[in-house]
Amino acid sequence: MPFVPPVSADQAADKAAQTYDRIREIFEVTEIPEIFQYMANVPSFIHDFFMNFRKFVLTAGKLDEKRKLLIACAVAGQAGSNKWLEYLQTFAAARNVTAAEVTEALAV
Repeated sequence: MPFVPPVSADQAADKAAQTYDRIREIFEVTEIPEIFQYMANVPSFIHDFFMNFRKFVLTAGKLDEKRKLLIACAVAGQAGSNKWLEYLQTFAAARNVTAAEVTEALAV
């Protein structure tokens, strides 16, 4: 049983609802990924987290998106965050990161 309940799109208000709209737009999804629904219990948290995730993981810089996603998977795995790792694996696969690459990153 989760410590806090997920916040559905119908329940999201203000900043959380706005962030849900951005998540749908950026990820090109209709359903909000469950991991973000838990974060929406604190609207400023989901907003800040998503904006930073977008800026530092989804925006190319000195490292490309693939490498950043692999690092994110490795960090989530080492932190023991199964929900976040599960989501990142699915998201990374949609961005053409193979399961073998994720497994190799987790082994580091």
